[in-house]
Amino acid sequence: GVYGRTKEEGDSVVRALNPRHVIIRTACVVSAGGANFINTMIRLASERPEINVVDDQIGCPSNASDIAQVLLAVAEQARTQNGTWHFVNSGEASWFDLATRIFAEMKRRGLPIPVLNAIPTLQYPTPAKRPSNSRLSTTAIQRDFGIRPRHWHEAIDSILGQRFSI
Repeated sequence: GVYGRTKEEGDSVVRALNPRHVIIRTACVVSAGGANFINTMIRLASERPEINVVDDQIGCPSNASDIAQVLLAVAEQARTQNGTWHFVNSGEASWFDLATRIFAEMKRRGLPIPVLNAIPTLQYPTPAKRPSNSRLSTTAIQRDFGIRPRHWHEAIDSILGQRFSI
């Protein structure tokens, strides 16, 4: 699709400009601040009694803080290496799975939650077509840099802990 093609075009430009390059690809980035899926779900929970969330797009929710730590670790170690690596938190989930986790934490904290409905992508049209599979293998970054991603549950729970203590 257009999304994947333009990402690859950008990577190609980096490779052409500098043969000593490091590219880290990631996906499904979330954090306690800013505009992202977690904060959107929390906001919508206070605005709507019912929310529809896509359940057939699979990836791995990835904590922006974990990504930042990985970027620093790779920058320190990559003096003799160049190439492209993937980093995401481990495991896999749909957007519906992530919303379910968010609302479970809200419920645990006594906050009101909406009814959550799983829907297919076809029922949630967007201007840009999103891939149904955005899973990334972290085998190479684990092998080359010794980086072990934590599971997305732990990564998301730490964000939710920050988010609800703000």
